[in-house]
Amino acid sequence: MSQRENKPFALRVRLVSSLFFIGLVGVGVRVWFLQTTRHDELSRLSRDEYLKDLQIPAERGNIYDRNGEQLARSINVPSVYANPRKFNDPREAARQIAKALDLDLHTVYRRLASDRVFVWLKRQVNPKERERVEALNLQGVSVTYEPRRFYPNRELAAHLLGFCGIDANGLEGVERELDSTLAGEPQVIEAMRDALGHAILPSGIDTDEARGGDVNLTIDLRLQHAAQRALARVVEETRARAATAIILDARNPDVLAMAVEPVFNPNEPGSASADVLRNRTVTDMFEPGSTVKPLVMAAALEADAVEPTEKIFCENGAYTIGNHIIRDSKAHGWLSLGDIIAFSSNPGAAKIGEALGSQKLYAALNAYGFGRRTGIELPGETAGMLRPAASWSQVGIATISFGHGVAVNALQLAAAYRVLANGGVYIAPSLLSDGARARSNRVLSASTVAKVIPMMERVV
Repeated sequence: MSQRENKPFALRVRLVSSLFFIGLVGVGVRVWFLQTTRHDELSRLSRDEYLKDLQIPAERGNIYDRNGEQLARSINVPSVYANPRKFNDPREAARQIAKALDLDLHTVYRRLASDRVFVWLKRQVNPKERERVEALNLQGVSVTYEPRRFYPNRELAAHLLGFCGIDANGLEGVERELDSTLAGEPQVIEAMRDALGHAILPSGIDTDEARGGDVNLTIDLRLQHAAQRALARVVEETRARAATAIILDARNPDVLAMAVEPVFNPNEPGSASADVLRNRTVTDMFEPGSTVKPLVMAAALEADAVEPTEKIFCENGAYTIGNHIIRDSKAHGWLSLGDIIAFSSNPGAAKIGEALGSQKLYAALNAYGFGRRTGIELPGETAGMLRPAASWSQVGIATISFGHGVAVNALQLAAAYRVLANGGVYIAPSLLSDGARARSNRVLSASTVAKVIPMMERVV
């Protein structure tokens, strides 16, 4: 080949070499750019090709009474699901599944005919249902296990404990109020992907890391049982529609028992009406009536509005205030303070309230906890009703003094009476034995309480 013929060839070689070099430079620049500016994004994309983050739900914590008796725990129960894409004849499969699980045929078929890869067929089935569906040996139908809340004592403390939904979330009672503590946080783990993209769980997973916290209550299961048994007997004897009972420790915030009639089984909350499920100790308000009289008497003695030896004229059972007449069931003339409590005289209590005055009477009732929530660890607590003193009429002062025109829930009233039981200190009730101690404040002097207790003993 002549030198003239070699020249174009050499030019082409140099051109190709130059283009190749420029390409290499471009690739190098691109790699440098990606590594320096998009490193995190590319690392994430690469990681996602072979790794997958999985969330392992936390095991719900247990609930115990003050003595370590278990009140609630979670157990694993079978649930049935399907992959609709696995069925060649969804209608026939639906017929078999509906019969095995006692389900509506149309509902099952609609789920199997969908284009999804996962559908629930029936959750939390019983052992016989699990056996029947497994005996079908249908491809695309599987059984898994998921947690279900279990209450070993059935109706005992049911209103206090509440219950959980099918997804193990608290719906009522302590289960709802302390749901975040009991539920815990799900554990996120890094799993390898196989060739089909399925997660391969690593060995040695510490599931305790994902466990919810246990809750220790102040309740004494033995006292709870006694309270519920006594309450059931009273309801039967009086034919009452409903009733409540509360036992408080006089020395501290502890609630020892909290009973409601009628009862329900928290393992099967769907079998009870909403009215039965309600925890009436904190949700239902009522006029406390004559139970307020010792509290008002104590407040009047504390404020020196009356003298311990004083006698009150009770208007022979008919006390007129304006156009209103306050009556007693039996006519009484002059009564001592103790007699007013012993005979539960409405005119006598009205005059004690008048001597105390609207502002001091309001302040006393508020100090006893009326008109505000106790802060108990339960949902749905009402604040009761205590109208501002400025809105009280003269007859209003009188009627409030014997428990009308004011409303409380059962727990508020029990907490108010604890003031008399412990020497004059209001302590907000609590269900948590290991929690922060509840607020407290002195309402009455010990000497005042010592004067009122003998009056109350005369009523028993």
